[in-house]
Amino acid sequence: MISDVPPGMGMPSFQKGNNMSVTVLFDEIEEAQTVFNKLSEGGKVSMELQETFWSPLYGSLTDRFGIEWQVSVEGEME
Repeated sequence: MISDVPPGMGMPSFQKGNNMSVTVLFDEIEEAQTVFNKLSEGGKVSMELQETFWSPLYGSLTDRFGIEWQVSVEGEME
């Protein structure tokens, strides 16, 4: 999935690095947590990993290089 930065979405205006967001999907919660933690080292977490209505675990962050990431677990909601 790719997401842009339209006005009115509550996101900062376009800057190098926020012109797109990289989404990675996992089957296992533990793997998603590991990747999220490694990507967030030296970066900034914008949404901690948590259950959402569409995912058992989802979070977003900007890594130390300024790239925005979304980490999500696919699967059935409990």
